[in-house]
Amino acid sequence: MLGQLHTKLVGMFEKYVEEQLKFIEEARHKTKRKGVLPFMRIFPRFAERMEVLLDGNDDIEARKLITTSYDKLVRMMFESTEAVAKETMDFDDKEQGSHVVNIENMHHFYSELRRRKISNLENYMKYAKSSYERHLESYVRGVVRRTLLKLLDFFDGVEGLVKTKASEDVAFHLTYNKQALKKVVSQYPASVVRKDLAHLYKKIEKHFSSEEEEGLLQVAWRGIQDEFIRQHERFSRLIRECYPDAGVQMEFSMQELLGFFSEIAKTHH
Repeated sequence: MLGQLHTKLVGMFEKYVEEQLKFIEEARHKTKRKGVLPFMRIFPRFAERMEVLLDGNDDIEARKLITTSYDKLVRMMFESTEAVAKETMDFDDKEQGSHVVNIENMHHFYSELRRRKISNLENYMKYAKSSYERHLESYVRGVVRRTLLKLLDFFDGVEGLVKTKASEDVAFHLTYNKQALKKVVSQYPASVVRKDLAHLYKKIEKHFSSEEEEGLLQVAWRGIQDEFIRQHERFSRLIRECYPDAGVQMEFSMQELLGFFSEIAKTHH
């Protein structure tokens, strides 16, 4: 009798898991693209309940059943998140939109499970954290590249030449001579950079509008600030090394750049 009841309960639980897998699969086609996906919101609560039920229980078979269920559900959730990210049309830049979907959902998965201290999902938490960080880095570099495109293209080319030529010879290269340097630098005066940053913040604000993950806006913006600083330092170093006698420097100083970011921070807080 007990054996039959046990078998029936296991069957019911497995059926429930299969229904959840179907829900996750279907959600990728009908869910809105922005914000935390429904299954990502539900799973941490489900896992917490399972851990409460198993707390102090030494039933190896029950633990094995739950662990197997976790594996199936989380793998499907990660696959569906990737699929939703690839299909997203809610952003003016599809690649950036894909990064945002991954950033918000992987951060939610990782932070919610960490907060609940569910150690049995440690490997998946590590994967989610790594995925979140990787997509955040790609997102930051992408938006900075779009803002400083001509400068980045120019100095990437200079950096490539330095690998094969002496630094002092770069200024004599037709594409990267002093006139070319002056032309590209002149396209980014302080007034333009300030305006572009203000516009960029509004764009980032739209990307990270989810109430559940509101802290990500500031995380992304801080990453963008750090990347701007890093690139400004790189540009200035290459000018010093390759064009020492050109009398050219960036038309927005580091102090001005930091001032722009500070100004935006004060305006939006």
